[in-house]
Amino acid sequence: MKIKTIRELCYELYKINWMDRHVSPRIQMDNICDFYEYQKEDPSIDTYEEYLNQYGFGYEIFVSFEEFLDSEYKNSEYMAELLGDNEDLLKEYKDDLASQHKYYGVSQSSYGHEYRWIFDEETLKKKLETDDVLSMSGEWVGFPFGGSNSSSTWIQQLSDIKEIENFLVAEGDGPDSSDPMLVDIAEYLVSVDTDYDSCTQKFLDILGFKKDEMFYSDDAYGHYASAKSMVEALKNAGYEEFDYDDPFYGENRDMTYSELCDLYNKEVKSNEVL
Repeated sequence: MKIKTIRELCYELYKINWMDRHVSPRIQMDNICDFYEYQKEDPSIDTYEEYLNQYGFGYEIFVSFEEFLDSEYKNSEYMAELLGDNEDLLKEYKDDLASQHKYYGVSQSSYGHEYRWIFDEETLKKKLETDDVLSMSGEWVGFPFGGSNSSSTWIQQLSDIKEIENFLVAEGDGPDSSDPMLVDIAEYLVSVDTDYDSCTQKFLDILGFKKDEMFYSDDAYGHYASAKSMVEALKNAGYEEFDYDDPFYGENRDMTYSELCDLYNKEVKSNEVL
């Protein structure tokens, strides 16, 4: 065994950790005995390491070095646990991780629906037609991936697999959360998407997620009940200039919550006082 890079060191630590969590000392001893017996019939496999790579422990084995670099190695919390309190090794690991491909979470909100993707830096540069994606991280930018109704797009740099996972499963905050429109109040949807040359599917596979299950619906603003009550009060008060047949998705869909409150105060509350 040769360990010449921080990646190789982390891989060996991962293998020890995997063995500790999956394979008892008794199983390890039995496996070496099996290898000894196997060599008598087939001496083509020269080392125990080769035997492990092919047969594992009952065909269960840690991931390959390449798979490790694309998954566990990008989980900075897990790597910090393996490296312990060695600050020099932690710094070397973080420096190496930063030198690899950068990934970005892109969140696009449009009429009550938030779409999420994961992009590698080079692909996102082409989409944005810029060489400086990093400067846009943590900012709202005004480009849509599809359609003219896109109201806002958020870009966030993701440094490791844990941050990627958190981005994909996070609850939706929604556009204009301080004063949402009726269409956003009614049903705020979040979906994880794999189109537009994104690498989302790659990380869904790594994390064991199914695209069809990455769809969330919630009342992100907590205004739905009160908005519905105010609409009903306006109708009962005889206010006619409102689309009561489809109050949240119809002609009044772009009305903000504050505008609905003002209308309610004017047409309902003021009349109650009189």
